[in-house]
Amino acid sequence: MTSCTINNDIEVSDDVTTVSYIGYGALETVGGSLHSLSIGQNNYIIDVGSFYGDEGSNYPLPSSLDIKNIDAIFITHAHADHIGRLPLLLEKGYDGPIYMTAVTKDITVVSTLSNLKYTDIGTEKFYYSRNNNKDSKPVYLDRFNYGKYEVKPQNRVYIESKRDELNQKGFYLHNTTVDNLEMEMLTRLENQIIPVNYEEVIELSDGVAAEFFYTSHLPGSSMICFTAGDKNILFSGDIGSNNNPLLAVNKKFEKPIDYLFVEGTYGTKVTDYDTKEERQKLREYIGNAIRNNERVIIPAFAVDRSQQVLYEIRNGINEGTIPENTRVKVFSPTIEEITNLYRKYSANKDTYNEYFSGNMFTGIFDINNLEINPNMADSNAYNLDVSYGEIAVMTSGMISTGFSKEILKQYIRDVSTNFISVSYQDPDEIGGMVFNGEELIKIDDIEYKVEAKIFKTSAFSGHANVRQIFDVFGDLSPEQIIIVHLNTYDKDSLINYYADNYKSSDVIVPEISEEYLLYQY
Repeated sequence: MTSCTINNDIEVSDDVTTVSYIGYGALETVGGSLHSLSIGQNNYIIDVGSFYGDEGSNYPLPSSLDIKNIDAIFITHAHADHIGRLPLLLEKGYDGPIYMTAVTKDITVVSTLSNLKYTDIGTEKFYYSRNNNKDSKPVYLDRFNYGKYEVKPQNRVYIESKRDELNQKGFYLHNTTVDNLEMEMLTRLENQIIPVNYEEVIELSDGVAAEFFYTSHLPGSSMICFTAGDKNILFSGDIGSNNNPLLAVNKKFEKPIDYLFVEGTYGTKVTDYDTKEERQKLREYIGNAIRNNERVIIPAFAVDRSQQVLYEIRNGINEGTIPENTRVKVFSPTIEEITNLYRKYSANKDTYNEYFSGNMFTGIFDINNLEINPNMADSNAYNLDVSYGEIAVMTSGMISTGFSKEILKQYIRDVSTNFISVSYQDPDEIGGMVFNGEELIKIDDIEYKVEAKIFKTSAFSGHANVRQIFDVFGDLSPEQIIIVHLNTYDKDSLINYYADNYKSSDVIVPEISEEYLLYQY
């Protein structure tokens, strides 16, 4: 066991229960959340997220993570940096329980299946037909039966590739391959996910218990508290900013906490603005563009951000800020599925009241001329045409792939088109270049001059800042505060902030894959 700056004076003994922690992600990186909590002989994993960009490797899983010895997995919420490596863990043989709220389960299933054909689970062996002379060929996996599409063994040519590298090699997953992969994964998720309620005590083993607590980051988001011995260990997950009008605001956390694992996504930066005022400005900007017969394009994350945008468009139409008969188009199968989930929640207040604010149980998407995935019913290709005077919402939010990338190519040179950012923009992605003011951008080796109008809003920010986090935990006096989900450049300022505000607490930022002894009992 690695010597640790927290409780490093405790000696390991065979006749007591040892509680220790190892972080495999989200340590001096924002993404890749994957935390291991060992309590005696039992090992629990909190989140199995993927990394962003070059922050870390999504494959393989860390060699020191022993999948056979994982007793249970706990998921705080359904963003990719918290669930993105779950398919890999399942592929590698984890078959135990996965605890999450019912709403997190809904979103996890949709997101996981939507991204499955691009999920990095390492190199796989595919085959295609040697009789197929097309530039782009479908590939198959041996373990599935393809019926009339079956390629005879003598005609099979085998290749090895990762799923997300197939397209650049001139291949794609055959539709039946995708269907089988999705059905296989859906069966695993349905068999292994155990939905839990907020503040429901989950009895684990040897007097160890876990409990989920509400936070306003994303529908279904949770903080997870483990009780072992006479001490409580809280993993904050991502704490909400209270910006989302569809979610209830955070409450002060009143349960005593001895070890607090807290997110540091925004560092110590605090930007004061009025969310209602900023959203009003957004609606007015959209309304003015439509009245000027201009095109409005809004790239947005498929999960929650797109639904909030549609809600604000509805509000703008209801208040007269946006013209009543404006056509609103949505391009994304995943946005459609998540939007259908929100409609289900909105229509079932008694079942989902604990997850949402009262706003959720109104006609949140009552837009007369809303078209979701137009023309998809009649063909396999999207018609990405957006006329002047229309609004379009689409993925990806960072314009890194998909519909927003393609539509940017079409309209970035048009002075009567407006691109609006409602999401975080990675400076290395296309969206970051566009919304950070670069005049020339390169997409697929072609240079484009940015002549469209550009508008950014911070009114949708989903993470709490340090002041809001203090509002949640400020009445507590943890023995230890362990900061996770942070950028390296925020490390020192965050340590100083927590040390100044929690005088009796030891504060650290752990190192990746190092084991830290918390306590014994």
